Amino acid sequence: MLLLLPVVVADIPEPVHVLDDSLHMNRLDGRPATDIIDVAYSPDGSMFASADMVYVNVWRTDGELLFSTAMGEFSGHEIIDITWTTDSSKLIVAQVQPMSGLPSVTALKVADHTDKRIHTEEPVDGIRVQAVNSTQVIFSTADDNLVVYNINESGLQLEASVDLGGEVGCTAVDNTTSRVIVGLTDDSDHFATLLNLDDLSILHSWSVDAPISDCAFNHNGAEVIWSLNDAIVQRQATDPYSFLSIIQTESSVIQFEEIFLDDEIIALTGTVGEQQWLESWNTINQQLNWRMQLGMQTHVFSLSADSSEIAFATNTGIIPIHHSIPHETGVTADGVDTDGDGIPDSLDNDDDGDMIPDSFDNTCAEGSDCS
Repeated sequence: MLLLLPVVVADIPEPVHVLDDSLHMNRLDGRPATDIIDVAYSPDGSMFASADMVYVNVWRTDGELLFSTAMGEFSGHEIIDITWTTDSSKLIVAQVQPMSGLPSVTALKVADHTDKRIHTEEPVDGIRVQAVNSTQVIFSTADDNLVVYNINESGLQLEASVDLGGEVGCTAVDNTTSRVIVGLTDDSDHFATLLNLDDLSILHSWSVDAPISDCAFNHNGAEVIWSLNDAIVQRQATDPYSFLSIIQTESSVIQFEEIFLDDEIIALTGTVGEQQWLESWNTINQQLNWRMQLGMQTHVFSLSADSSEIAFATNTGIIPIHHSIPHETGVTADGVDTDGDGIPDSLDNDDDGDMIPDSFDNTCAEGSDCS
């Protein structure tokens, strides 16, 4: 079993995430969930959602399950992504569309999760759907158009569409500046492209030498951030769109999130299906704060609204939830502390620090498929 051992390498340590709780994906059909597709904290901090290929679960953040609902009844109609509207009133669910007439993007009301009429049947590709605000969503279609849809009581209505001439990768929205950043691949060329959210006109495009794995705006929209290979790049989001900084990560970046109050970027690095790490980087001096080796396979994580918790989608039915604690060097916990996280085993829910709860470890043979 791989261990999760925080390694502090900077002069000013940042909080380290340690296992605090876990959730078990619930399926109404009684079958065990074996692969979590996505996880997402609500923007208001009150709820948490997860999805496997068929079911969506929504919990209160205290662990109470609000509902579990099936989204697909046809083979091939798998869930590929979930996200919240900015007011946390609706969960947006994107699905593969194996045949015409099936919903592809659905706005699921938290207040009435059985009502699934608010949807579109326009096929989406396998990338993330983003909520623009409480009444709009943006995503790329199967024919490589970037589209904005309004959320109405009768369904999703097309508001704007643009053909960018290539395959759209990551998508991020900033409402403060009314802009969108996308990763774009055209034949063998790759770009980070900035657009006006109002009419989807192109404002600026940067040529890059590899596909962009993730992209975002910083907290005030003044900078755009994207990752490619083992680098996280920051540039100005306004003219002259100048280069600001680059963080050279230890491994290839899968996903990253900014924690601006701590001048920090959290990055999931490595290779999906192989060894992965969680890295913390200082955005002021571009130095590594700490790096953790993950003991489970994941492809996406979600930060809570206050950045104190982080949850991972795993290839099991368990969703590890970790809470940030200050990393205190030179302090020894009372009693045995196997993983060196400052919490003695007698109080630690994850003694070996592999990001899998002890309750699961203790009933599952090491190195076996515990799905």
